[in-house]
Amino acid sequence: MALVLENISYKIQNFNLKSINLTIKHGEYCVILGESGSGKTLLLDIIAGFRKPLFGNIFFNERNILSLPIHKRKFAYVTADSSLFPHISVKKNLLFSSKATSNELSDIIKWFNLYKFLDNSPNKLSAGEKQRVQLARAILSKPNILLLDEPLSSIDVSARYEIMLLLRQLHRKGTTIIHVTHDINEVLTLSEKVAIMFKGQIIQTGTISEITKNPVTPFVAKLTGIKNVYISNYIKQNIYLIDNKIEIMVNAETFFEKAILIISSTEIVLSQNIIQSSMQNCFKGTIKDIISFDKSIDVLVDIGIPIHATITNKSLQEMNLQIGKDIWIYFKASSVKILPYVNF
Repeated sequence: MALVLENISYKIQNFNLKSINLTIKHGEYCVILGESGSGKTLLLDIIAGFRKPLFGNIFFNERNILSLPIHKRKFAYVTADSSLFPHISVKKNLLFSSKATSNELSDIIKWFNLYKFLDNSPNKLSAGEKQRVQLARAILSKPNILLLDEPLSSIDVSARYEIMLLLRQLHRKGTTIIHVTHDINEVLTLSEKVAIMFKGQIIQTGTISEITKNPVTPFVAKLTGIKNVYISNYIKQNIYLIDNKIEIMVNAETFFEKAILIISSTEIVLSQNIIQSSMQNCFKGTIKDIISFDKSIDVLVDIGIPIHATITNKSLQEMNLQIGKDIWIYFKASSVKILPYVNF
């Protein structure tokens, strides 16, 4: 029971969706990842039936559903904003348009932990509680596909974690989910498959591992959390030039006239002094920022181009690194990944 989008195109004012092709298998968790304004929600609206594309077809279970009205598609749509009815209780919201049995209702209430506010008005609930009720109501409708539009964007951190656990459980139970977001952390936690959207196009699909190993553009690389991404030009054997000023030594069998260079931040060595090393790339720079994370430190260095190095808190303290301080950076030619540049 796959969902197949075939050459979907749509125009609204000056924005275009351009020949969207995407297949989502039964039981698959697919995240559509992109920046605001890339067309993610517009595509979800077309799948749900709220908008009709100018061109293309949508097949579900090998049947073209383009002419099917919304209610006959049986796709449940959950957004970041509450769509609960404020004038009736949570329990009545759950039962609205649902043909669930009493046992099914009881199971959902238990699963989503809704007992304590069943008789409350939605207005008395937190954003995270409202989202749990919305998801519970969607599941009670027994949808063919669950459509999620930025479902975690308006809730706090603890509630977000709870909702993520529920979504993972739904996926394990075989629910087909299409989840729109701009947050790479949601992709890492939830998805099997990722579709990257950019300016109305899906420019890359695959698992997050496949995409981070071979991003097709600098935009994709940065969107998926890779920090050191550069467009470069090949100038001579084993050397690429970035911004017409920084030469990077690489170790590769295939070269491209124009390429994307990716340098892992974890493979960059920082030193307060010049060191004797076999690492072919050596630059002196100035520390521009130091950002602490749970288990690592991100040091941003200006070497003529910005470059990020990931170090431990222990290394930060031992070297006494500070913003404005000069530092040497080293990395191997073999740590530089080269990909052909693709212009979208």
